[in-house]
Amino acid sequence: MDKIYKGMTVNERLWTSGLMAEFEKALKHKDADEARRILEKVELTKENIDPILKRHGLDLSSRK
Repeated sequence: MDKIYKGMTVNERLWTSGLMAEFEKALKHKDADEARRILEKVELTKENIDPILKRHGLDLSSRK
């Protein structure tokens, strides 16, 4: 992995990658799998992703 997002916040990563709207859509539709996929694309780990999904009230039962 290139670590191009190192030092960026989650929002900065999503904005820079062009995935902000896609992520917001996944949240709106309560699609935890899609939200997780998007967050993985911006180089977040499971340890970072799970609290974000939980904070947004998304089901973590489909954890990978």
